[in-house]
Amino acid sequence: MAAAIIMPGYFSSRILCIVSMSHVWQSCAFEILSLVGSKLGLFYVICLARIPWSGCGAGSAPLKNSFRKAHQIEYLQKRAETIGQLDFLILTLVKRDKALKVEGLLTASPYSEQKIMSVLEDLIYKQRIVESGPWIFDADWWEQISEWALECVLTFHQKNPEKSGMPLTLFRKQLENYVPHSALFECIEISMESIGIKRMDDSIRHENHAATLPEKYIERARFLLKQLRSDPRNPPSRHEFEKDSEDRMILAFLLETREVVSLDTKTVMCRQAYEESREVVVAYLKQNERASVGQIREILGTSRRVLMPFLEHLDNDGVTVRNGDFRQLRFSG
Repeated sequence: MAAAIIMPGYFSSRILCIVSMSHVWQSCAFEILSLVGSKLGLFYVICLARIPWSGCGAGSAPLKNSFRKAHQIEYLQKRAETIGQLDFLILTLVKRDKALKVEGLLTASPYSEQKIMSVLEDLIYKQRIVESGPWIFDADWWEQISEWALECVLTFHQKNPEKSGMPLTLFRKQLENYVPHSALFECIEISMESIGIKRMDDSIRHENHAATLPEKYIERARFLLKQLRSDPRNPPSRHEFEKDSEDRMILAFLLETREVVSLDTKTVMCRQAYEESREVVVAYLKQNERASVGQIREILGTSRRVLMPFLEHLDNDGVTVRNGDFRQLRFSG
């Protein structure tokens, strides 16, 4: 292997000053030249396949591309052909890296910040690159990642119609091989609104999707709701009516569609019963300022098994606050 320097403006497809050295020194020299070259922006450093020293002295030699991948050859050729053209410099950089931060872009180059921003604005206007927040994207990559994201979400909806959205963790997992920086995910998710993909807290969905329970589960869902409503303030525990995986899937659907409220891992209530019970507790506390567990249990007519997670849920929702053995409204207004 040999290290070589191409001086822009003087040579395009030939190499100046081929240097032969041991493998260790080759590696060190290449790293040093790469660092200096990237800082000065004045030359390109290229690492060639091993070239026999015989016949290669100081002077020039043809550029060997057999060891490079096609996209690397295309990148280097484009850079060599467009030396001194800032717009093509930016385009080749963003084509290579897919995404670049605008801040600090080409600060080590001889171009002024005003010139760089002017060229960026022109490229964005011409849709050669895409801007989103502090990032710029390669337009072709952005179109491709948008198509992948849309297909990913729509496929999830098709396979899981009962879920209101695709978990963000799963969405990111499926796209991680196509996204060069993890910091880009949030930016991508927000920008996807232009193609109808909406982000909701910890999930993502297409704007036309509405969670629907498959027809074969509808009767079972009605039966589970009937069980919960038979004694709404004393519902059965989850393990009493979650008989199998289908019941768990149905309950997950009822929770996602907000027909049922989860108080803890063992207790759920119908939303109507939960909201009515909350209103009763709030009205009592407004009139009496505070109440013990026993007093609240008496006015609701519920069991301690249901009451304790219910009160903790009110605390977590910011409705009430515990003060010793009593509950009171977090905000008296």
